[in-house]
Parts: sequence; structure tokens; C-alpha cells
Amino acid sequence: MCIINYQFSNKQMNETLQTIKARRSVRAYTEQQVSAEDLNLILEAATYAPSGMHLETWHFTAIQNKEVLEELNDKIKGAFAKSDDLHTRERGHSQTYCCYYHAPTLVIVSNEPDKWWARYGLCLRLGEHFPCSQVPRHRFLLD
Repeated sequence: MCIINYQFSNKQMNETLQTIKARRSVRAYTEQQVSAEDLNLILEAATYAPSGMHLETWHFTAIQNKEVLEELNDKIKGAFAKSDDLHTRERGHSQTYCCYYHAPTLVIVSNEPDKWWARYGLCLRLGEHFPCSQVPRHRFLLD
């Protein structure tokens, strides 16, 4: 077993805690696109977060193409419209519903389909603070 003993300074810990405490859900976005450079830095940072069983089988799919985002939303709404759940079905028929809240960049976090434990780790990780795992490869759909 390898134990890493890293000591945070009080200043580093305070900055980290302030960042965690200030985190909020965002559901309204500007149309300003995230630059490719910033997106790559964000995804690179995500590759350093630990993953379950240390297998690093996560994938990030970053979408910045507006037409692709709209097509994805239409397909999701189509699936929602067929749901047995009334609330989900209403979203599927809504003219204004957008599953990504019209953000100019969408990052989809996924995993290998044959990893039975992946969906549980994904749900737990997304409930924590992003980035959520170490990823060996990135897939981009950039303009």
C-alpha cells in the first residue's frame, strides 16, 4: 500500500474550502463559448481525479457545436415523450425544455458499458464536485 502524506497550508485549505462552499448549480448561461484551450485544461484537470477501482475507464465527450447540441436535445426529448413517467413525458413535449439549459458547451461523462460498477461510481461522482475521475482519452466534437 502506498500512502501519500501531503500537507495543505492553512491558506490552501481555506481557498479550497471557500471554493467548495461557493459552488452553486447553474441553469442560465451566456452564449460565450468556452475556448478550446480552457476546455482542454478543464478536461486535463479531470484526468487527475481518482476513479473507482483505479481503472480510469471514464470518457468525456465535449460538445460545442450548436447544431449537434440541438439534435441531441431533440433526441432526448423524443425519448422523454415516450416515458411512462408523466413529468418526464411533459418535458418531452415541451417546446422550451432543453436538457443542457442552452449551455454553449456540454461535457458528457460516461464509462465502459461492460463495467457493472461504473454507473454507481458515475452517480456518486457527479454528485460530488467536478472533475469526477481520471480519464485515459478524450473525445471532442468541436466547431
